[in-house]
This record gives sequence, C-alpha cells and structure tokens, in this order.
Amino acid sequence: KGDEAKAAECLVKAQQKNSDDRNVITLGEGLLKEQRYGEALALFNQALKTDPQNATLHFNIGYTHYAQAQYAAAIPSYREAIRLQPNYLAAYYNLAVTYVAMKDIAQAIAALEKALLVNPDHPRSLFDLGRLYLQSGRNKEAATTLCHFKKVVKGGLPGSGLPEETAIADKLISQLGGC
Repeated sequence: KGDEAKAAECLVKAQQKNSDDRNVITLGEGLLKEQRYGEALALFNQALKTDPQNATLHFNIGYTHYAQAQYAAAIPSYREAIRLQPNYLAAYYNLAVTYVAMKDIAQAIAALEKALLVNPDHPRSLFDLGRLYLQSGRNKEAATTLCHFKKVVKGGLPGSGLPEETAIADKLISQLGGC
C-alpha cells in the first residue's frame, strides 16, 4: 500500500520465520530503495552463506556497492553473477556502468560488447556503447552502433523510446555523417 518501511518490517519478520532466498532478495531490494545499504548488504551476504551460487544475490551485492560509490567492491560481485549466469544482461550492463564511473573506458566497452552478445538490441547498451566508441575515437563503430540504437528504439514498445537518448543520438549521428 505504498508503505515501504512497513513492508520491510513485515519481510524481516517473515525472513526470521522462513529463510527463503526470494524473501531475502525482496527485502534487500526494498532496503536498497530506501537507501538502507548496510542492512541490504548484510541480508544479501547472509543469504549467500546458504546459496553461494545465486547470481541475483551477487548482482544485488554489486549494486549495493555501486550505489555507495564503492565501485572497486562492486566489480567482483558483478563478475561472479556473470560467471554463475553467463547471459545475465543486467550484470554486464551494470559492470559497464561501474567501469565508466571508474573512468576505465576500455573495460566498459568490453562489458557492453558482451552485453550486446546476450541481447544485440538492448537499447541502453547500444546507446552507451556508441557514446563510448565516439569518446575513444572509434567514429565508424560509434555511428553504426548509434544507428542500430535508433532502429531498435524506433521499433520498440510504446513508451520505451528513450527520448533524451534519442535526441542525443540524432545529434551525434548527424555529426558523424549519418547512418
């Protein structure tokens, strides 16, 4: 009913009675939304003791570190999520965003290229990769990637057009000589 704090309390009580990882993940994600990072991290780490092969738990630990600007700590968690679930698109994407925050453009590009192997039409990966290619002086690849982004967004679901990114892509494509 919109009361996230009350929902978190209920989930804590439920967690005490039942150690189902889904409850821990749901509770932890609720705590993340409330920016209660220490509590979320403790829950995710506790759950890892019983289910160390859970890619979602590793992903959430990575995200918790990222949200606190602990970028170096986020990377191993995202990498472990990917090792456990090689097609984990969100883990590749978040890994790339983390590398961008660390100003490691080469690693960010590599992570986005892997994300696009999982889903060649992932709009955010296409947009970010196109911009990173441009930043790296790889203009032809930038134009190709941004043009693909435009094609994907144009054919996407209503409301998924990413209007701000589309406007930026249009400007960059124009500067690069078009598609």
